[in-house]
Amino acid sequence: MNRAHIADFDIDCLREKEFILSNVCIGLQKEGTEKLIKRKCDYEGIEAYLYLKVTVNGIDGTIKLNDSILDTSHTSVDEAWRAAEKRLCEDTVIEPLANYFNGFLGEDDSTGAENYMFVLTNKSKVRGASTILNQEAITELGKKINVSRFVYLPSSIHESLLIPVDDNASLEIFKKMVTEVNHTTVNEEDRLIDNAYFLNV
Repeated sequence: MNRAHIADFDIDCLREKEFILSNVCIGLQKEGTEKLIKRKCDYEGIEAYLYLKVTVNGIDGTIKLNDSILDTSHTSVDEAWRAAEKRLCEDTVIEPLANYFNGFLGEDDSTGAENYMFVLTNKSKVRGASTILNQEAITELGKKINVSRFVYLPSSIHESLLIPVDDNASLEIFKKMVTEVNHTTVNEEDRLIDNAYFLNV
C-alpha cells in the first residue's frame, strides 16, 4: 500500500475475519525469505502468497498477509487459502493475446483469425499471474483448442502467457525470450522470474 495513504486506512478492519476472507487473494512472486503466508507452487523459483485487496480513498492497494494478521482476526491459514483459491477461480480470465491488448485500446478483434497465444490474468488485471494456478481453467482451454501441452511464460506479476507447443519445442528459447522482455520492457517491480516452463494438460 502507498505509504502516503496508510494513515487513512482503517486498520481495525484487519481484526475482522469477515474482512479478511472477503478480500484475500493469491499472488505470485519469486521465492524469497519474506515472512508471509505463502507456499511453493509447481513452478521452480516461484512461490504463491496471500494478500488483501484494499481501497483507501478510491486508490487500490494490497497488504501481504502474515501470521500476525491472521491470528488477530482469528482466521486460520486453511480458511484464508480456501477463500483465496475460490476467488482466484472466479476471477480467472483467459483470452487470446490480440484480444487482451485490443481490450486495453478499446478495440474489438474483428479479424476472426485464430490466435494461439493466450493471456491468463484476473478481472482487474492486477496481480493476475496467479491464475496460472487454475489448472481446471487451463485444462478446459486445452480441450477447447485440442492441445495437450503449453509453454508457460511468466510475463509479469500481473499476467501469464500460454503458448501451445509440441514435444519438439525448446524451453531454452522461451527462457531467453522471457529474460529479454523482462529486462527491456517490464518494470523491475512487476517482474516475476526469468524462466519458462512446460505445462501438460
